[in-house]
Amino acid sequence: MSISDEVIAALVAVTHEPAIEASPDVDLFGQQILDSLRTIELVVELSERFGTDIALSEIDRSIWATPHKIIEFIEHRLAP
Repeated sequence: MSISDEVIAALVAVTHEPAIEASPDVDLFGQQILDSLRTIELVVELSERFGTDIALSEIDRSIWATPHKIIEFIEHRLAP
C-alpha cells in the first residue's frame, strides 16, 4: 500500500468518513471532519502505521488542513 493509500485509510479509520477517499483536498477542520480529539487519534494511527513518532507540537491546522497536506507531511517525514 502506498503512503497516500495508508494516510487515507488512517483518516477513514479515525473519522469514519469514506468520502475522504474521493476528496483529497477537503478542508478537514472546516468541514468538522477532524477536531482536536480526532487529530490526536490520527497522530497515534499514523505513528503506528508508519513506525515514526509524531509530536503533537508538529501538528498545525494549516499543515494538516487536507488529506493531501497530511500525505505531504508524512512523505516529507519518511524521506531519507
